Amino acid sequence: MEAQTHKSALVLIPPRPLWAPLQAIRRAYDPQYQRWMPHITLLYPFRAREAWPALLPALRASAAALAPFEVRLSETRVFRQGPNRHVIALTPQPAAAVERLHQALWRVVPDCDAVRRHAGGYTPHLTLARVNRRRTLETLLAQLRDEWQELRFRVDCVSLIWRGDPPEDRFRLGETLLLGGAASSGRLR
Repeated sequence: MEAQTHKSALVLIPPRPLWAPLQAIRRAYDPQYQRWMPHITLLYPFRAREAWPALLPALRASAAALAPFEVRLSETRVFRQGPNRHVIALTPQPAAAVERLHQALWRVVPDCDAVRRHAGGYTPHLTLARVNRRRTLETLLAQLRDEWQELRFRVDCVSLIWRGDPPEDRFRLGETLLLGGAASSGRLR
């Protein structure tokens, strides 16, 4: 078993043309906005970049064994993070498809199980905001209910991302794993 690091993750990244509404909210309400691109975490923390070459064949095979699928981002949910902090997130639908993807990739690196150890197990989500005030939480939830426009996209790949130490601590794309039958989408990440 190799060491895990918070400088590496396996994530599902929405196509860049869909980022604008996500980033508008994250810019205002998510202190991690600068470090992370919009994403749904699959495995984090993950193995160091130096360990990726040994893992890539098994990860690619696991991804290739799953068919691409469509995802909708329309439903919000709230997670409690400590006594006063709340996370507002979008829940991908169908969640079961993302859960199957997570499960298949996790089997390759079963020690990278931190996202599975939460109450209720793995819960796929895309974080929009982290708020400390109840009033901010209620206002933002009402705004999302009234104004959020559903986003839809085809999941045909997942990404291994990495970051360095400050000031180079923004996550970057490292490797892309195609889901089975997917031709490279050519989308910018």
